[in-house]
Amino acid sequence: MLNIFSQNLFLGVLIILNFVFLAISFYKPKPVLNLIPVILFAALSVIQIKSVNFREVYRFSASELDLQIQRMNLYPPKLARLGYILERKKETQIIKRIEKNFFDTIDFNSYFPNYFSYFEFPFILYGIYLFIKKKVAIQIGLFTYSFLLITIFGVHGKIGPFILFPFINLFIFIGLVKIFRFDRKT
Repeated sequence: MLNIFSQNLFLGVLIILNFVFLAISFYKPKPVLNLIPVILFAALSVIQIKSVNFREVYRFSASELDLQIQRMNLYPPKLARLGYILERKKETQIIKRIEKNFFDTIDFNSYFPNYFSYFEFPFILYGIYLFIKKKVAIQIGLFTYSFLLITIFGVHGKIGPFILFPFINLFIFIGLVKIFRFDRKT
């Protein structure tokens, strides 16, 4: 997180504000308080989209193209058309890239050495459990939206997958609050 503050102070403050309002609306859900994180997430979404070079996300490297050609050549002549469909069609390549982005998004290794401490991992897991258990619809919707946005645009933007950071901070906070018994209701 400190890396984000050093690169873009406005973005860092926006992430912290988003986290604060998510935490407030998690513990005291009110329609007015739920509107603020939605507006902040709209701003974060625009910044996240602008920070990603969309052409690079779906462009294959020379080694990936070479691997596709090698796999296509392994199909028998009768199934050459199927090989073309599975390996070279644009739609198939986009689906494969989205699949790769999805697994990059759920890979905890891409978040912890760079953005968060390994010490926070148990709090995140416990916080995710409590978050799902409480079922705050607007926040689950925002988290799903953030997750899908990162799946489409990839985690390798200029600054990283920062649209998920308010939720990761929220999960840590929820886990810490419950473990240290600051809140007995959740």
